[in-house]
Parts: sequence; structure tokens; C-alpha cells
Amino acid sequence: MTPHDQTQSAAPHSACSCPANGVLLSEILLNAAPNVLGMLGLTVMQFIDGLMLSWLDRQTPGGGVNLAASYGGGIMAWIPLAFLSGLGQCVNTLSGQSFGRGANTDAATFAWQGLWCAIFAGLPCIGLIFAAPIIFGLLGQTGVLLHGQILFFDFLIAVAPVNLALMVLTSFYMGVARPMCVAMAGLAGNLVNGILDWLLIFGHAGLPKLGLLGSAVATATGTLVSFGIMASFFLSTPTRREFHSSSTWPLRRAKLLQLLRLGLPAGCQWSNDVLTWAIFTLWLVNRFGSDAAEAQSAVMRFIQISYLPAVGLGSAVNAVVARYWGAGDTATARRSTRIALGLAIAYMSSCGLLFWLGGHAMAEVFLAGERQVHIAVALLIFAAFFQTFDAVNIISISALRGTGDTLLPAILWVVLSWGICVAGGYAAATFYPKAGPRGPWLMATIYVCVLGMANLFRWRHIAGRPLAPDYLPAAPPS
Repeated sequence: MTPHDQTQSAAPHSACSCPANGVLLSEILLNAAPNVLGMLGLTVMQFIDGLMLSWLDRQTPGGGVNLAASYGGGIMAWIPLAFLSGLGQCVNTLSGQSFGRGANTDAATFAWQGLWCAIFAGLPCIGLIFAAPIIFGLLGQTGVLLHGQILFFDFLIAVAPVNLALMVLTSFYMGVARPMCVAMAGLAGNLVNGILDWLLIFGHAGLPKLGLLGSAVATATGTLVSFGIMASFFLSTPTRREFHSSSTWPLRRAKLLQLLRLGLPAGCQWSNDVLTWAIFTLWLVNRFGSDAAEAQSAVMRFIQISYLPAVGLGSAVNAVVARYWGAGDTATARRSTRIALGLAIAYMSSCGLLFWLGGHAMAEVFLAGERQVHIAVALLIFAAFFQTFDAVNIISISALRGTGDTLLPAILWVVLSWGICVAGGYAAATFYPKAGPRGPWLMATIYVCVLGMANLFRWRHIAGRPLAPDYLPAAPPS
């Protein structure tokens, strides 16, 4: 069975068919499983990458900061990438709604508009390489940590256009119910990344020992491999035959404007989320010293184990909701979201329980210093508390994006992130410095909880309307 040979169960049902909950669960799992598998592969690779860098830190006399540097450089690179990826991922919604209406050619046309955006917006991002020393300097980073962050940042920015194009094609294949393509490309890229990490970080098989540079090279190479595979799928005979992907490449003003109208708020939301989290982690928490920076970087590796697979499920929810919404079947879109909420809450809450009970042993996987372990255990307790609310947030925002509702959620996200996470975190760090990193992380926990409930209420409001999506009127059910 090729990635393009999908069963009919992946296609949306008509409004009158009223699929049973078991059918909906199967459809969600069919769409989510390959994407979640790909995300799990990415999670494992990033975890192993961090583990290798932590081993490198232990081999460094006096201790190293490679783990913290890779986290800092990576999250700063994702600020511009998140804006453009938020826009590109709305191809999921537009292609999914087109697919739900049976307009397959429109689905590929939206993918091409996203690819043009990746080219025109991704190339200027490369210029940020020259501004990297200023950017990290403004955040108070110094010494070896500063140089490591700049190195990792530069490599991720250098492949920005490719990364963005990969996200667009990933969104297209999720929207048109071809998740196996996403899984195959993601797993191949992650495998290359992991092998190169082992070879280049430590200098195995006669290769030079590059340390953090080796990790950066491996990450960039894995991205190029994943994109190459996705591009070959997009231009393959099955996709050309079904979606006319080779003839829909010209810019289409109306469809580009639709993508921008839907994607710009989503892009602002994603970019703002990464920006505020970067300020929170690099400026507020790192001010408590290198031990806090290393401990926090280790905690983030564990949070990714919980977060990224849920994001994979969220992408499937986006696609399923978009297809049913595009077909005019809003009731089934609502039930699909409820089922996905149950799955996400069960998984992330289980991860939270593990963080709570096994925090000390988990911290010692990455960290050797007693103070570092102590800080990491405290932060894992905060992470354990907000896992359930983060699950609600991921699924709710994904369902909202599937309906085309992106503007108000973006405004809400900006207000809460700056008002609670950044301003509240700054107040905690400034007025209660004895609490150390725990003060800002308390405010971050409150922020995630409030955001999750706010987006859930927004979804319930939108889903209760007998209306078409805000930005794309749904065609009447066939």
C-alpha cells in the first residue's frame, strides 16, 4: 500500500450519515497515527540529541552548556519560523475544506500558494544570521553560552525556506487525508538526524568531533532529507493525477489572499507564543545562572515528549474538522473534537503524572550537578500540573483553526502570554528572587491553564453556531 492509497474511511461523511463515535474515533486515529508516529520520531531524536549534548557537557572540564545553547538557539530561530509556519499550516484548513467539498484541484492550489509564501518570506529570514549577536546580546546572553546559541541559531535559519516549504507540504497532506506521506518523510529525516548526531557530536567512524556544531549540521541535514521526500510525493504521478499538483503552481490572487487572511493571525499567534516563551526562558529564567539554564533545558526535553505527539493529534483534528466543516457537517466536527480531547487529555495527563512521580530520576538522565537536579525536579512539578490544560489548549486551538477561526484566538493568546507569562514572570523574578526559577514558572503554569480554558470556551461558542466558518463559507452538504 503506497502513501497515496487511502481507504474511504479517511474521507468525510455527509451530514446525514451521522457516523458513530467508533467510526469517528477510527477516522481520527487513522489521520493522527502516522503524524503522531512522525512526531514521536522527532521527539525521540530531539531527546537523544539532548542526551548526547548532556554527555558532552559532562566531558567538558568544569561543565559545559551545550544542552542549554541548543535549546536557546533553537527557540530563537523558531520565532520567525513560527510566524511563517503558522501561515503555512493553515494550508491544512484550506486544503482540508476544499477536499471536503470535493474540490481537489483547489486543495493543491492552496498548497502552491503556501509554497510561494515559504520562498518569498523564508529567504529574507536568512539575513537574521547577521543580527544574531545583537539579538542574543539583548537577552543578556554572554560567554560560551552566547557563542553556542548563535551557532545553533545560524544553522536553523540557513535552512528556513526549506523548513517552511516542508511545513506547507505537511499541512497539505494532512488536509487531504494522506498522513502516511507525512510520517514517512518525518521518520526518514529524524533517522538521518539521529545517525549524524552520533557521528558528528562525538567524532565516530573517523569523522571529526564537532560537538554542538555537529548537532546543528545533523538537524539541518535531517530537514533537507524530509523536504526532499515530501517534494517527491507532491510531484509524484498519484498526486498529479488526483490533485493536478504539477499544473496548479501559478500564483492565484484570490486564493493567496484567502491564505493570508486566515494565516496571518495564526502566524502572529504562533510567533508570539515562541517569542514570549523565548523571553521567559532565556531572559527571565537564565538570569538565575547556568545551573538554572541547564536544568530548564533538560525539563523542556521531557515536556516535548508530552507536547509534540499531542501537536500531531492536533494536526489531525485540524484536518478532520476542516473536512467536515467544509462539507457542512458541523455536528460531526464537534463530536470529532470531543473524542480527540479525551485522547489528548488522557495522554498528557499520564505524562504529567510521570513528571510528578519520577521527576528526580528523570532529571538525573540529563543532569549531574545536585543543584541542577533540584531545580529541574521543581520545574517538572509545575509542568506536571499544566499538562491537562495544555492538552485542552492544543486540541481546542486546532479545532478552531479547522473552522477558519484564527483572529480572536490570536488576540487572546497575545494578551494572555504577555500579561501573565512575561509580565507576571518578570514580577515574580524581580520581587521574589529567593524563589529562583520557580517564581516565573508558577506564572507560566497559570498562563497555560487560563489559555487552555479560554480556547475551550471559544471552541464551544464557535461550534455551537449553526454557521459556516468565519473566513470560508462552507458549501451546503451534498
